[in-house]
Amino acid sequence: MEEKKYEKYGSPAGLALTIGIGFALYFILSAVHGPLGAAAYDALVQNIHSPQNQVLWFLINWTEPEFFAGPISTIFLFIGAILAWFLSTRKSKYAGIEICYGSAHIWPWVFASQILALLLTEYLFGYMHLFDLGNTWIPTFIVIVSVPPSMMLMYGPGIVNLLTASVLGALLCTPTAYWLSSATANLGIPGATNNVLCMVIAGCIAGCVCRVLPWMKKNPIPETNNINDPGIDYKSPFWILRRTIADFTEPQFYGSDIAGLFVIVGVIIDWMIHPSLVTGGANALPAILLSQFIAGGLGVFLYTGRYQERGWYGTYVPVVCTSPACILLHGATMPIILVSGILGGIIGAPIAHWIEDRRPEFIHGTVPNVAAMTISTIVVSGIITCISWLH
Repeated sequence: MEEKKYEKYGSPAGLALTIGIGFALYFILSAVHGPLGAAAYDALVQNIHSPQNQVLWFLINWTEPEFFAGPISTIFLFIGAILAWFLSTRKSKYAGIEICYGSAHIWPWVFASQILALLLTEYLFGYMHLFDLGNTWIPTFIVIVSVPPSMMLMYGPGIVNLLTASVLGALLCTPTAYWLSSATANLGIPGATNNVLCMVIAGCIAGCVCRVLPWMKKNPIPETNNINDPGIDYKSPFWILRRTIADFTEPQFYGSDIAGLFVIVGVIIDWMIHPSLVTGGANALPAILLSQFIAGGLGVFLYTGRYQERGWYGTYVPVVCTSPACILLHGATMPIILVSGILGGIIGAPIAHWIEDRRPEFIHGTVPNVAAMTISTIVVSGIITCISWLH
């Protein structure tokens, strides 16, 4: 049998196109925005118990994983995900990279688990009251990107699985992240590192618990079998761009280029309307977006062969953690953007790959990815700290 040949790298033109779009967004968004500062975010936190602000907090949690934290970007995420799900389940040739890793029929269950878990986190378990202790931020978003959706993908659709995953996520995620943040507050560790480390811990605990719960049964997920799917051309310049854009929705377990495009458009609108709310009022969106396009584009370019070989690869690791976290910690200057984007793109996915190959089968595959985020963020941040001319 003839051995299948893989492309070692992706299209150089695709890499240039992706990074070029990142630079274009950087310069445009740096020039076009409303009043800067953190006024809108500060007002949100100070009046968090008002109904409209609680709705706003609920919305911005959905795009916290991309470091956007914008209500419009969240609404656009919902629209994009619904559209991607609809096109995939209708076997459209325009479905793009199929949502939920080729298992589009599970998306409503994934989405429901995220909504239910976040509602339990904010209201039934009352973690919003941590704001009363003087906190200016609470990691309530972690239930959206951790235990509930991963357990739904692992165990399949079903009311029992949905309720178990949602309750377990609400019990584990925010308390673990809050404890880690409190324990490392004086160590200078990036806040994002605590969050992804929490996802590692919560994911491992959830995998172990669900393994022994007698009512947790693995139910099959119907396949879409989209015969109209045009397939993937790994040599195409647009493959790198599409895959990078899809990485923007990997934290939510969507992995859709359609949903990713909607998120990016939404955060651009957020930035133009109320930049003092986006990214928690850090005024760093242009730099964050550029670093994400650099890290994602470079990662997909370098590891296109891995995508062909394995079907998926963790190039989103630096996009949603390493690069933006380093910018928020070290500053939104061009040297920091370039170093964090390039180093993150090079090391993030291989670290996830190495851990993935050693993962027990009862632990979901997201755990190696978030573990890689922890490691790569510490490594890249440490390198930036040691290079004096970057500051």
